[in-house]
Amino acid sequence: MDTEKAPLLSLKDIKFNIYKAMSNLKITSKNIVKSAKILEIDSPVTIKEINSNYKNLLKKRHPDLCNENINKCNEMTRKITDVYKIILFFFSSYKYFFIEKDL
Repeated sequence: MDTEKAPLLSLKDIKFNIYKAMSNLKITSKNIVKSAKILEIDSPVTIKEINSNYKNLLKKRHPDLCNENINKCNEMTRKITDVYKIILFFFSSYKYFFIEKDL
């Protein structure tokens, strides 16, 4: 049996592929606010709090753990994951200022 190994991607290639996929998302102010509501996050918020809410919502809605209709849980899990990606992409493209008076 002739098996070829797939070439390894560099970290730069992986980051570019993620960025390319994420840039196809509709990142608008309305979508960011809607995403925050779905993730049940309020302003101001830290990345740690966003991650915590995301994990807690997935625990509640994960199809293997959900007591509701499995299709509804699958749909909600996908939606939660999609809005989480939108929020993370927004934060990853946000410019931070390291000026003492602003910190």
